[in-house]
This record gives sequence, structure tokens and C-alpha cells, in this order.
Amino acid sequence: MLHILEQIKNYTTVIFSTHILSDIESICDEVIVLSHQQLLTLDEIQKRYPALNKITVEMKVSEREQQCLSEHYEVQGRSDKIIMEIELGGNTKMIETQKLYQQLMRLNVYPEYIAINVQTLEQLYREAVE
Repeated sequence: MLHILEQIKNYTTVIFSTHILSDIESICDEVIVLSHQQLLTLDEIQKRYPALNKITVEMKVSEREQQCLSEHYEVQGRSDKIIMEIELGGNTKMIETQKLYQQLMRLNVYPEYIAINVQTLEQLYREAVE
């Protein structure tokens, strides 16, 4: 069924009801959540859970590369490991990640390792109910 929804999502509006939050993230452009008999729009969800609007990038780079990155991004961390938070600005997580990789290549920054952490609706839901 998810395959069918993926194929038609650009041509029509589909109302999709599920409790599987990962399906919502992968398929839906807009989301409305029914919570305690109240409707929450995507804007309300993003305000309530701002972590959905950013990706966290952790990487190991040289001192020169760290200095170069700090000219373009807000960088936290020490010389061997840095952490950056990147606002999505309306882009999807995949698009923003691709833009980051392109920017790293333009800046001649080649991390020894890179970890991109993305907060999902499911993770946020679990945190909220625990």
C-alpha cells in the first residue's frame, strides 16, 4: 500500500490514517495529528517539537577544516570532534543533508567520520509518553 501512495502522492490528495509514524514521515507532505480529541497541524507539531526542524551533524575533522567550517556554520566542540546543528529551513532532511555534503566538498573538508542524527516523529513521541 505504501508503494501505491508514493506513486500517486504528487497527483492527488490522499487522507492517510496510521499510527506508524515512520510511514507518515516518509510519505506525507502535510500532517494533522489527533491528540486527546484535538487536531494538531504540522506547524503546531514543529513548534512543540523544534528538534524536527534540524539535523545534528557530528564529525571528526582537522583543525584547518574546523576553522573553515566555523566561518560558515555555528560549530561546537573541541579540535578532534565537532558538532553542528543545521536548521532545515523548509527543506527535507535528505535535501539538507545533500546540501551539507556539497558544501563540505566546496570547502575542501573531508571528515574522517561523519554522523548525521535526525530526530524522527517516532522518537519524539516516545520521549513525550515516557
